[in-house]
Amino acid sequence: MSDRPTALAGATHSDTMTSEIASSVRSVPAAEWNALVGPHPYAAHGWLRAAEEGRVHNLEPHYVLLRDGGRLVGAAPCYVARHGAPPFAPSHFLYGPARRITMRIGCPEPPALVCCPFLSYGGQLLVAPHLTPAVQTQTRRLLLDQVEALARAQRLALWVPRVLAADADTEQLLAEQGCHRTVQPPVAYLPIRWDSFRGYLESLRSMSRNSASTVRREINANRRAGVVIRSLDSPEVGTHARELQSLGERHHGRLNASPYPYREEFLPTARALLGDDLVVYGAFKAGALVGFSVLVRRGATGTVSLVGVDHDRTRNDFTYFNLTYYRPIEDAIASGIGQLYFGSAKYLLKMRRGCRITPVHFYYRGRTPLRHRALAPWFAWHARTTERRFARFNRVDCPETRASIST
Repeated sequence: MSDRPTALAGATHSDTMTSEIASSVRSVPAAEWNALVGPHPYAAHGWLRAAEEGRVHNLEPHYVLLRDGGRLVGAAPCYVARHGAPPFAPSHFLYGPARRITMRIGCPEPPALVCCPFLSYGGQLLVAPHLTPAVQTQTRRLLLDQVEALARAQRLALWVPRVLAADADTEQLLAEQGCHRTVQPPVAYLPIRWDSFRGYLESLRSMSRNSASTVRREINANRRAGVVIRSLDSPEVGTHARELQSLGERHHGRLNASPYPYREEFLPTARALLGDDLVVYGAFKAGALVGFSVLVRRGATGTVSLVGVDHDRTRNDFTYFNLTYYRPIEDAIASGIGQLYFGSAKYLLKMRRGCRITPVHFYYRGRTPLRHRALAPWFAWHARTTERRFARFNRVDCPETRASIST
């Protein structure tokens, strides 16, 4: 498919509303696309383009575009996830540890159309903010219609992962469309309400006697070990590209059965395209790069991801915590970020550092009506069991969780 958008079958909805599909975000002007993005760093034009040009492993992008009188009013970043696409493939989220067994015995990944910017929480259905609420609802519905049409044309199941519970409009629309819903691991975020890092530490002290002293101890231990953490400019990211790749691969390999999905050129490409909206932190010890983390921001929202740490060279010096939490939090406070996301897993660790937890859902429509109906019991069971698994984190005020945070 060429980069130029092409009309989607049955795409005309009115005298002025049409939809198209593009295989590259480069076919849409960055300013036009970014006008729809809102507080979703991973839906930004530069990030999506970096995923294409940095050759993120086995992603086939498809962008559904909705125009009214030629003006872009809606967009849905989608990709076809085929065999070998984890951790972006649907089964990575749905089957959890059981995926390791299917990979070992050679079972192929079922292909699917995934509607969500990769790594993003939210940002599945983007609509123009200047539209009235009623027109936004209509536009979002028409946009989902065209995403479903694309899935049918590709003969694929439709997966809509990482929908935030706070996105009530998208949740309601997907439910009305009859999609199955299940629960994903919730996401941790830090609401930033302080004007200094000292204020952040004071807030930890009010929550727990130990949290603030733990953070101070880990920061001081890291400094005493001679670790220097600083942001890398674009040329430095290119200079250290091979080291960053090696750190990422080894860190990912310790925690996952799937291959590291990024290629060496991804981070330099992303840094060049996103500019100051992407910060690559490097941790140096005795002059050697021993770790990195990445913060991506969009307005007042930021997300920390893509961590890589040499655990053999940073043993007991708390480089991981300083790279992943303390330095990004300090910079977020200074730069006016109001909400900083830290992904899923390690919830108690994150809650002891001030994070809150919010639910996340996953929606599915089968490739055929028969398959869709047949999978209803599975999704109902999965939703019940997964919700029970994460209930304690979605109810921060329950005694068990409160006691765990304070210790």
